[in-house]
Amino acid sequence: METAELTAEPKAALDKETQALRCEALAFGHCLVGKPPSELEIQRYIAAQPILFPDAASPREERLLAYCRKHPAAVAYLDAAQGVLGPENLLRKKILAMTAILETTPQHSEHFLSRDYSRLQLLARLGWTGFRAVLRVLLGIPLLKIVGH
Repeated sequence: METAELTAEPKAALDKETQALRCEALAFGHCLVGKPPSELEIQRYIAAQPILFPDAASPREERLLAYCRKHPAAVAYLDAAQGVLGPENLLRKKILAMTAILETTPQHSEHFLSRDYSRLQLLARLGWTGFRAVLRVLLGIPLLKIVGH
């Protein structure tokens, strides 16, 4: 997904901060459920920001968020690396906020509700999920070091 796909409204109609938050919502939503969030979900994400995150982002956090807005495909890798190296950070908290918004909507319930699997299916999914998680951490740590400094 390219940056141009991330804004549904004309750029001139949005102030810079709102435009950045829209890009974050789209990037995080796509990372979490594989498709862009609805306009209502984006507006909820934007409205939640001053309540959940009243303090300004540090320069390092702002660099990470700006990178995620520009390169949405990197979100999963940076999130995985942050989860291992320091889970108490703004990027992970913002992704968690988007997760909370998405999991409360019926359109995305299939991504968050449990399913029944056979033991073999469960083991296969567990192995695949574990492999992907380790791969994301291994690719995300160097990316985090590059972007964060």
